[in-house]
Amino acid sequence: MIDIYLFGAIVILLAWMDFICFQRPHDSGYFSLHTKGSKRDAWHDAKKLVLFLIAFIIIREDALIDIFVNPYVWLAAIAYSFQRFFYNFLFKKFK
Repeated sequence: MIDIYLFGAIVILLAWMDFICFQRPHDSGYFSLHTKGSKRDAWHDAKKLVLFLIAFIIIREDALIDIFVNPYVWLAAIAYSFQRFFYNFLFKKFK
């Protein structure tokens, strides 16, 4: 049952990343996306936390057995992949 909470946390973090990227000015403090210099900001920390949560779901003892059956693992990985694709290939190319 904890998987639904981890999946919800991942979705909320992805929404937070989109808010930081598209609604906040860039390079203006910790709660903005840094495009130059240090990558220590809320966006990159949220990305690291999403990767940690996906790894935590996969590495858990009971999830190793049913990793290919668990839909939340797949939904979290697909949501993260689409978000990264959208940001890396679409947003950066057209900006």
